[in-house]
Amino acid sequence: VLEEHIDLPKTATGKVIGTRGQQIAEIRSRSGANVDVDKTGTNCRVRLLGTRGQIDAARALIHTLVGPQSQEGGEYLEIPKSAVGRIIGAGGARIQELQERSGAKIDIDRTIPDRVLVRFCGFPENIAQAKQMVAEVLEGRDRSVLGEATLNIEVPSSCTGRLIGPGGKQINDIQEKSGAKVDIDKGREPCVVRIVGGKDNVAIAEAMVRE
Repeated sequence: VLEEHIDLPKTATGKVIGTRGQQIAEIRSRSGANVDVDKTGTNCRVRLLGTRGQIDAARALIHTLVGPQSQEGGEYLEIPKSAVGRIIGAGGARIQELQERSGAKIDIDRTIPDRVLVRFCGFPENIAQAKQMVAEVLEGRDRSVLGEATLNIEVPSSCTGRLIGPGGKQINDIQEKSGAKVDIDKGREPCVVRIVGGKDNVAIAEAMVRE
């Protein structure tokens, strides 16, 4: 059995370990090597134990995770500001679930004014799956294990302007704060407000609509 070390910048620690240790578990299972991360020093030291082939396989997987692509921070997908709440979910439950189901690390990057980017880090196939899952959430097609709820509220057409707000600001605000998707069907009288999301998210959005 051989033992080798890889020294990486401290910022790489999270990428190698992953959400709840998912990435490091995947490196171990794919390579067959024993992989540990020492977080006590000033940098991130990864210890590899195994045969030559296992260590080389683990090393290649780690370089995929923290290689040149992740110096720029992985892959990005721009999303509308109004969709942030839907991606994060109540108390961060949805983004946690997306990370666990895809195996990729998912962050919301709001550093650029007026733009919201979702950042994905991980193995290419996990990133592809995470992107697809985020796209499904944006389209309202995701069938989350958290259980979706749909609620229709009838409101007089005279109230819809106040609900939508100038340039859609109010309805976007409701969606962002509640994490639910809110649509208004103005083709009927009274108008129908349709709220879709997790039970908690729908309850928050309903309270905001009824204000």
